[in-house]
Amino acid sequence: MFVFGTQYLRGATPERDQWERDLANIKEYGFNTVRAWLVWNAVEKAEGEIDYDYIASFLDCAKRNELEVGLLFHMHACPNWAIKKYSRYFYVDENSLPFEPAVRPNSPTGGWPGLCYDHPEVREMEKRFIEGVIAETKKHDCVSFYEPMNEPHQWVDYTKQPGGIFCYCDASVKRFQEWLREKYGDIGTLNAAWGHFYGSFDEIRPPRWTTSYADYADFRLFNMENVTREIRYRADIIRACDTKPVIAHAWGGGAVTCSQLGGMAFDDWKNAEVFDKWGYSAFPYKARDCASLGLGCDSTRCAANGKEYWQSELSAGLRGVGLDVSGRIDDKTFDKFSLESIRHGARGLLYWQYRKERFGAEWGGFALTDYDGGPTNLTRKASALCKAIKENEALFCEGTQGNAEVALVFSRRSYLAAWCSNAKKGNKFAVDSISGYYKMFWEENIH
Repeated sequence: MFVFGTQYLRGATPERDQWERDLANIKEYGFNTVRAWLVWNAVEKAEGEIDYDYIASFLDCAKRNELEVGLLFHMHACPNWAIKKYSRYFYVDENSLPFEPAVRPNSPTGGWPGLCYDHPEVREMEKRFIEGVIAETKKHDCVSFYEPMNEPHQWVDYTKQPGGIFCYCDASVKRFQEWLREKYGDIGTLNAAWGHFYGSFDEIRPPRWTTSYADYADFRLFNMENVTREIRYRADIIRACDTKPVIAHAWGGGAVTCSQLGGMAFDDWKNAEVFDKWGYSAFPYKARDCASLGLGCDSTRCAANGKEYWQSELSAGLRGVGLDVSGRIDDKTFDKFSLESIRHGARGLLYWQYRKERFGAEWGGFALTDYDGGPTNLTRKASALCKAIKENEALFCEGTQGNAEVALVFSRRSYLAAWCSNAKKGNKFAVDSISGYYKMFWEENIH
């Protein structure tokens, strides 16, 4: 089956009395899949009390409308009871200040970024929650896949300039020291690489300002691998509970297009190894963005290394937040974005998203529908494309990519060097370099 669908449920949006109507419409438009967020603070409002009725009611509604469901565990939205009880597990910034969880665009119900998973106790909470949820979800045959984390990366505090990075808590520092000991073996080798004079690994503290290269690059490389370690931990829990595929996708075009890779710290290639299927999210707005969309697709396909890959979050075309929106894209551009993803080999396409958020910074933007959940030009175009794919499903599912004629080399260290050199602008030079080379070949349709 060619997966064609949309993001639908996230915390308090949409309201439960809208589910039946919306999912019936989604089915009528021709979609076969919806992606739903299991937001921690929406599902476990009191410690140890998982809202099974919320989960079962949604999945039963999807089943009635013959829709497959993918479920994301959004642990970045910490419940209020955990915020109050476990402040000792807050992330800690470069000034040694705890970061109290709060509202963010991807967590409109609050609790972002959650608790630092370098603490064993936090991991135990994650395990208990995931196991508890799957005890219910595995009863429902409409569940088709799980995601252990949305866009796996180390989060960044963008209220600071340059963006504040994490984490400096004792548990994270200890993990960093262990990583360095494994990498360098002895303290003399590390000192030679860094130009420092440590007497032992337990003296090392993570660097706190972007005024150096070797130590800062290692700190971010550690965080990249630490993110992979965390998603592997969660994926293993899911696989021990259910046999459904475990998938995930890279942030906004993947590592090669991320101008803040030094801060966000993620590695598509390492992360993709964890999953059965891999994808990425893309939020283009103008037709000229197709080249960067193609770059994201090709790098994602490369990271997937032969596994099936998806366009996991494709912008529905309404750009902006709140009242500051730029309007929907036209039909022709919408088709370009959808087909650009498919022509680069995507075996699934999910739009972000079906309904507008009711709360938070993303209120007013990013939706296939109007404010009441009614159809727009984008709903109709997506429906027409969906039906065309369904009529020619074998062609779309069995088609293969031609052999590449050119290879572009992505270097994490080059990106980190650019980021260390000018953190306020990030690694824009590195991104522009690979994007420029890619566009030359893209315009000539050279693989």
